[in-house]
Amino acid sequence: MTIRRVDLVDYVAIAAETTGMDVATIARLPNLTLADSALHAPFAGFGEHELYPEFVDKAAVLLERLA
Repeated sequence: MTIRRVDLVDYVAIAAETTGMDVATIARLPNLTLADSALHAPFAGFGEHELYPEFVDKAAVLLERLA
């Protein structure tokens, strides 16, 4: 299974579609860097060792960090 990373541009587009707000408004929100950090968290690791190797773990970390 290939897992595609969601980047900040995707996140902003999804947020705009979900909330009905325009992309420019979402992109100007403060602390958007926290969302970017949350999007990277499931892929954290050290060297060749992934902290969250299983898909379900990656999903759980992503949801926890975004919440």
